[in-house]
Amino acid sequence: MAMQDHPSPCGRHPQILLDRNCLVGQLENSTTAKTKNSKGHHLELSFKAVDPPAISLCLVSCVDQTGELLPVDPRILGESGGSVLLAFTFFGSVHHLPFTDYFVYKAGPNFPCLHLIPRPYPSSFEANLVAILPVNDNSEDFAVVFPHVEYFGLESRKHYTLHIYRSDANDWHTQVAHIAEDNETRIAKRKLLLHDAMSVAYAENGIIGWIDLWWGILLCNVLDKKPIIRFVPLPVPEPCDASEFHLTFENLTPRPHRHVTIFNDLIKFVELDFHVQDAFCNMKRGKDYGWMARTWSRSIYSDIWHDGEHVPPDSICTCCEW
Repeated sequence: MAMQDHPSPCGRHPQILLDRNCLVGQLENSTTAKTKNSKGHHLELSFKAVDPPAISLCLVSCVDQTGELLPVDPRILGESGGSVLLAFTFFGSVHHLPFTDYFVYKAGPNFPCLHLIPRPYPSSFEANLVAILPVNDNSEDFAVVFPHVEYFGLESRKHYTLHIYRSDANDWHTQVAHIAEDNETRIAKRKLLLHDAMSVAYAENGIIGWIDLWWGILLCNVLDKKPIIRFVPLPVPEPCDASEFHLTFENLTPRPHRHVTIFNDLIKFVELDFHVQDAFCNMKRGKDYGWMARTWSRSIYSDIWHDGEHVPPDSICTCCEW
C-alpha cells in the first residue's frame, strides 16, 4: 500500500506492508480519518505505519449509542495504491442483529478520508475476489468490484457476475464477465474450474488479476463495457497429485515458496526450488538440502514468460540499515 505521509520511524519508504486483520483501538496521527456509518454512529480509523519488512497495522474505533464496541474486528478486503477497502460489522438496533458497512480509506494527496460506500450492497459475492482500483490511472475516483461466481455443472464452467460501484458516478451497476477465446484460456478449462484466488492485484487501465499460486492468474478488464477474463498459466509445472501423499490441496499452501506481483503491465513470479533427496515434488520434503530462488516475468499483454534470475541463498544479504 502507498502512503503519502505515513508516520514511519525512518520515513524512507512510500510503501508499507499492511496486515489485513484490523485491530480495535484508537490512535491519533497524520493517517487518522473520521466518518459516520450508515446509522450515523461515529467511526475513526488510523494506521500505525512502519517501514518494511515490519508489518503496519490498521486501528479502528466505533462506539454506538448503547456504548458497545464493534462485535467483530473489521477486515481489509483489498487495497490499491493509497486506497483501502474495508468491511465493518456493527450491532443493529433491530433485535440487536449485526449489519455490515463497506468503506474506502484514501491516504491523500491532501489529507486522509474515509468514504462510506452507499447501499444497496450485493447480496452474494466471493470475498477473495473483491478488488479496489482507480477508475483510471490519473484519477482520484475509485471503483470497487464484488464478483459473484456460479458453477454450472452440466456445462463444466463458471459464470462471473461483477457488481461494481464507481465513486465518479456514485452508483452501482452489474455486468457479466465472459471467458476469453485465446489459446491459453481455451486450453485451460480444467484450471479455470479449479482456480481459487489467494490474492488480488491491480495492473493498469482497469485490469485486475486474481492470483492462484497453484493454477495461475485470471486477468479481467473489469471496467470495460464488455469485460473479458483471460487465463495466464504459471511458468512452472502443474502441482503434483497431493493424494499420493495422503493429502489434499486444502491441507497445503504454496505461499511459503511461491509469490506473484503485478505492477503496471508487468507480472513477476518467484518460486523457491528446494533441493531434496529423491524429491517427487516440493510439497513433500524429506531432508532439506537447501534451495534456489528462480524468477520469471511477462507482460499482461503477452503470452511469453521470460526467465529471470537464479538466486542461491548465500547471495542474499539479510542485514539492513536502521
